[in-house]
Amino acid sequence: MNHERSHVDACAADSETEPSCLLYLLPAGRDREVILTLHGPVPGPQDLASWLQRRSVVTLTASREGVEGTFAVTVDFGHVLLVRTTAPTLTRHATF
Repeated sequence: MNHERSHVDACAADSETEPSCLLYLLPAGRDREVILTLHGPVPGPQDLASWLQRRSVVTLTASREGVEGTFAVTVDFGHVLLVRTTAPTLTRHATF
């Protein structure tokens, strides 16, 4: 099996777009997922599987709740055990 590393630039051209999905990552050695709010094209199951299998380093466009604007984040899928996407939510944590 070839484990040659590759880099993928999946950043959206328009960083002012609405969030497209939430990306949940479980890094090796961690017991909790890291959640990224992504902008631009939603990675499909084939993209995610390929990135994991190839141990790709992928640059994505993300944002942080409460902070204006987006930023590029680089994920090393060689250190990710599980990954999934969900639809974006307007409020992730709400208390009443």
